[in-house]
Amino acid sequence: MNIPNFFKAGILFSIVAVFISGCGGSGTGQSGVSANAQGYTDNAWTTITPINGARAGMSSCSYQDNIYIFGGTDFHTTVEMLDIATNTWYTRTPLTTPRRYGSACAVIQDKIYVIGGYKDLSSTNLYLNNVEVYSPDSDSWSTASPMNLARANHSSAVVNGKIYVFGGRNQDLHISQSDVVEEYNPATDTWTIVSTMPIAHHSMAITELNDKIYLFGGYNSAGASNLVYEYTPQNNSWDMKAFMPTARSGLTASIIKGKIYVAGGSVGGMDSMKTLEIYNPVSDSWQAGNDMPTAREYHVANTYNNKIYMIAGRTTVAYDGDIASVEVYDPAKDGNQDEQ
Repeated sequence: MNIPNFFKAGILFSIVAVFISGCGGSGTGQSGVSANAQGYTDNAWTTITPINGARAGMSSCSYQDNIYIFGGTDFHTTVEMLDIATNTWYTRTPLTTPRRYGSACAVIQDKIYVIGGYKDLSSTNLYLNNVEVYSPDSDSWSTASPMNLARANHSSAVVNGKIYVFGGRNQDLHISQSDVVEEYNPATDTWTIVSTMPIAHHSMAITELNDKIYLFGGYNSAGASNLVYEYTPQNNSWDMKAFMPTARSGLTASIIKGKIYVAGGSVGGMDSMKTLEIYNPVSDSWQAGNDMPTAREYHVANTYNNKIYMIAGRTTVAYDGDIASVEVYDPAKDGNQDEQ
């Protein structure tokens, strides 16, 4: 691992979930509103139809031409689908396990895997290791083998047809931050612990590019993090990359044309951020983007046709700060970007 020892000691100061699909538009539709008819636009950002109810901490994946949202605060079993072509939200078959907060999801072929998270706060054994498998084409659910470690606020990515799950937390087991990395092989329906993170984190942003997995920020024992790691599953290697300019957790990462767009988040005890920062893996460098119109943390982000859809989340650290808004970012119209 190409990581200095003092980072592993956990003394770092804190300067410090996609893909898209279609279900043919069936389901219970809410009246769609054209993106061009909605309020905020500043060239790079446009506001479109909000999701049907404010929430945070949900997971989201995309398949073909639709975006899917799973669970979230006060929407424990709810599944909703955004038909991007018509800008309309539809209700789909609900989850069988309540996932109030902090699950992760991943797409392999024509299936979406919804992984872990935690249930209603009144529950015992709050943290989940179970995995539900959603088929968008049939709008139906099945199950897969559970993870070895129950957890929430973990992060997942897919490389070469396998799912990798990183970090998270499990207060049932008194684990404030986990360093465990598990790999899921759908061909054998098995989970294997394959690595440990250099520093345990939860609430990281994650994305995959060129068979490498990039993890951004999150929360570790020192607080909100600005660390960036590149993990290569093929040889189980970790490399530390250039620090993210703004430390934060509860953020998202999205790829367009080889650049990674890291958005939102917060520092513990402070309200959410509008911050958008852009990472170039080739030059291992950062630049500022055109910030989001709405500050948000524990939101979800999906990429479609070289645009990023920022959905719901929370604007304040108070649990009554959930929002429903959806904002779409077009990097081609962001005048803040420079060629790197």
